[in-house]
Amino acid sequence: MNTHLLEINRAIGGAGGVAAVGEHTATEVLAALKAAKKNGAITSFDLNYRESFWKGREAELRAAFTEIASLADILIGNEEDFQLSLGIEGPEAGGKDLAAKIEGFKGMIARVKQAFPNAHMFATTLREVVSANEHLWGAILLDGDTWYGMTSYAEFQRVYYNKDLFAKYNIKIPTTYDEFVDACQKFVDAGVTPIAADAQEYGVMWLWWQLVSKNADSKFIDNWQLYRGDVDWNSKVLTNSVKTINEWLDKGFISRNATGMKAEDTTQAFIKGEYPIYQTGTWNQGRFVKQIKSFDWDAAVMPESNYAVGCAGNLLVIPEKSHHKDLSAKFIDYVLSDDVQNFLGNAGGIPVAADTSKITDAKSKAMIEEYDSYAKDGKLSYYPDYAASNLTDAVPAEFQELVNGTKKPADVLKNIHEKYDTGVEDMGVKNN
Repeated sequence: MNTHLLEINRAIGGAGGVAAVGEHTATEVLAALKAAKKNGAITSFDLNYRESFWKGREAELRAAFTEIASLADILIGNEEDFQLSLGIEGPEAGGKDLAAKIEGFKGMIARVKQAFPNAHMFATTLREVVSANEHLWGAILLDGDTWYGMTSYAEFQRVYYNKDLFAKYNIKIPTTYDEFVDACQKFVDAGVTPIAADAQEYGVMWLWWQLVSKNADSKFIDNWQLYRGDVDWNSKVLTNSVKTINEWLDKGFISRNATGMKAEDTTQAFIKGEYPIYQTGTWNQGRFVKQIKSFDWDAAVMPESNYAVGCAGNLLVIPEKSHHKDLSAKFIDYVLSDDVQNFLGNAGGIPVAADTSKITDAKSKAMIEEYDSYAKDGKLSYYPDYAASNLTDAVPAEFQELVNGTKKPADVLKNIHEKYDTGVEDMGVKNN
């Protein structure tokens, strides 16, 4: 070890891949960080979990990584790194629907902060795999008690319509809520299950929240998401929306088989032309543009909705104590440049800084304009599980029981109420 370098460097970083690669490398990384700390350097540790390095050495490396992390001023990792390297509970690994899990990532970082109080900065990297050739990247950073980030794209929930199936059964694409319900009934009467929805993940939950958002006002959304007052759990906005989902199940608008389906199942089924209606996030629109070749389609937010379910996307950050803020800024400038943002818009994404006159794809332009129509007026309701990290699992679990027929609507809402209150209390974010 070159101790002179440790004495003259103001900062040193350790990497989990290096720490785990050999029999003695964890000891070397630990010694380097101890020496650096002794000389007043800022220390960081990027967990960088590698399964092949850990096989058969789990207990040994968990202990070593825990000690190394205890010396770090800055801790970096993704949801898998923190869970498998340090045993910190976090969101399900796998890079799916990350924007819907941001609060879960924040909750994980809060637990990391509690477990490693010597660190003052925590970053988790975010990657969502759209396809083999398309990944979405971002990160969030906690410095002290402050979160930093800048988004590079946005997203919201739209109802996608298979226009060919509507034409086949002589059913009009709905422009009002009553027409939407009427269209669903006509498909059922023709022997077709109209709505593709999964209950193993978030599909049914998102339908429920869109029904909530259809009738919600700003007071309700602020109380739910920003804790500005108590949520009225007896309001028709909540009670009717759960009852409606149950009615749609009873009527056959949504299949009871949804309990065995995941998001990818329903996405693929819609792409294959098996369902006439599918509410999903706009992250799928790029796939639809590329992969749907056998029928025409259109999309819009559920008719007559006061709010759209959606949010800004993954966050890019500049660490406050970074020695290369200029490079971080250049990267963010690049991501927000006209070329990148215009490309994103024409590829089926929602850019946040594009020149809309350069968006030539008609479907993409319509989507961006619809998003802007809600966002400019503050009419995004986010996602229901944003309010507390435990809701990401708890709310879908309740709706899976509703789909199964093992719980009644009142019991589902009662349990969501209990989980909401517990989650918000555990986070300590509400002042009463």
